[in-house]
Amino acid sequence: MQSRQGHNAKHKIFLSYGINDASELAFKLEEDLGKQGHDVWIDKKNLRADKVWEEEIERGIIDCDVFLSLLSPYAVRRPDGVCLDEISFARFNGRRIMPLMVSNCRPPLCIFRLNWMKFTDWQDHYDEYFDKLLGEIEHDSVSAEGVYANLLGNLNPLDFGSDLARLTRNFVGREWLFEELDEWLNNNRNSRIFYVIGDPGIGKSAALARIVQKNPFVGAYHLCEFSLSSSLDPAMFVKSISAQLSTQLDDYCTMVQSINDFRDITQLDAEMMFQKLIAEPLSKINEPDSNILIVVDALDEAWKARRENITTLLRDQLDNVPDW
Repeated sequence: MQSRQGHNAKHKIFLSYGINDASELAFKLEEDLGKQGHDVWIDKKNLRADKVWEEEIERGIIDCDVFLSLLSPYAVRRPDGVCLDEISFARFNGRRIMPLMVSNCRPPLCIFRLNWMKFTDWQDHYDEYFDKLLGEIEHDSVSAEGVYANLLGNLNPLDFGSDLARLTRNFVGREWLFEELDEWLNNNRNSRIFYVIGDPGIGKSAALARIVQKNPFVGAYHLCEFSLSSSLDPAMFVKSISAQLSTQLDDYCTMVQSINDFRDITQLDAEMMFQKLIAEPLSKINEPDSNILIVVDALDEAWKARRENITTLLRDQLDNVPDW
């Protein structure tokens, strides 16, 4: 591990981690980054009993210029992963988020497109990984790593992470909606679609964003925005959904990566692309332990866009995907 102190600017770093499965690494990173001259915020040092913890954590995130997110099952489990709200708050405030994959897990959808750095076997390769992390921090970049890098590069999906963070900020209520959705997900396989309908401005988008943030069934999310033409494009919808599912379902990711003519498929029309990238790969993998929910917000915006749109695509293709 090389010492670089004195050659680069000091950074304020917030360390977000799961205490049950990433504490050892978090404490070591905090110590070694400190030795390199960086100012590291970590709860074991910076939380005080006489302060409101939520406020102290938010202040630490706002004050940082680098947010290190140690991804592990305990940290990002839904609905009560200890770091989900921290990650969302960092995204809401435009912090520079650097995910480190400590233990294989599903990254939160609000940062699914951020390339994570490998730390899964850090005990055996710590010096190598730390030097690379230090270089990325000090040179304001993040190298593409992990199983998703090439896939995301080819699909170039839309990123709604900022929208999710904005919509879920200070969200409360709607428990009756979440209970109805859970009942439907767990007990009604004869129904493929769960509609949320209401007047403009009553909070539908915020409720759906909260579902994406907290519900463990969610595998992908899409927001139709009339002012963002790419979000209304059925082909872009397919690519974005496929990219997100790849980060949430390992078997599906493996299946998609094995497609030989992958780049050619991404140039097809939306219906053929849906068949090749979503319907066929999903039909070939083992059924997961639970249903998978795809959340599509503001479908009425898509309906206005063109004759062939996301709503007609879903109508025509829904029966081609597995009933889970």
